[in-house]
Amino acid sequence: MADLGQLRAKIGPRGYVRCSGGALLLLLTVSFLPAWADHLNLPVGRLNHAGYKHLQHCTATLVAPQVAVTALHCLVPSDVPNMHLLLGYDRGSWNEHLQPVTAVSASSPGDIAILCLDRPSTVEPVSTAVRPADRGEAVLVVGYGKPRVQVANHTACRVVDFDEQGIFQLDCPLSSGTSGAPVLRETEAGHEIIGIVSATNSTRSVAYWFDGEDVVAACKPTQMEASQWHRQRER
Repeated sequence: MADLGQLRAKIGPRGYVRCSGGALLLLLTVSFLPAWADHLNLPVGRLNHAGYKHLQHCTATLVAPQVAVTALHCLVPSDVPNMHLLLGYDRGSWNEHLQPVTAVSASSPGDIAILCLDRPSTVEPVSTAVRPADRGEAVLVVGYGKPRVQVANHTACRVVDFDEQGIFQLDCPLSSGTSGAPVLRETEAGHEIIGIVSATNSTRSVAYWFDGEDVVAACKPTQMEASQWHRQRER
């Protein structure tokens, strides 16, 4: 996961982020979680990539039957079709194994990638939010951060800032592997995703507002042709 200052300095003209590294932090144990965090059954998984010289993972979330979202910097320099999404991953077991066939840029600028999957999932997707985060709002981050990378870690946070570009800060530090994790809000109907975790420092983390209105359309064949991830990365 990139250092907070480095990330904000590397946002390019299209809003994309180039993250080549940064300080890694150990996940701080959260001594409390709101009652609604118990017994979560959320469509969150480990996004794995095994390359010739490296093994890495991030976190991704199912937001439509054949669509997942993660952090854009998780896809660099990975070969997208060789990534594996293991929904509900827990110590070597998982609910479903899916593979991205391509990645599409999100309509809003920021460190967000939309993964178009090889087939519809049988898992229920998480709902997408219709309004951004509020300052002071209690949220939940679910991700596969170090040192407990074999299970989903649930971290209670609060939104401390939100700007016009859709970048918001959380009052909790997170660790490597949590990149791409969903920032979740509780509603009467269940949980909804309001953002994607991007970066951290020793006291706070940064996430990007996720606008889910055109998520399904983004993975239609005509849309993928026009806005594939590798084309959007060209300079």
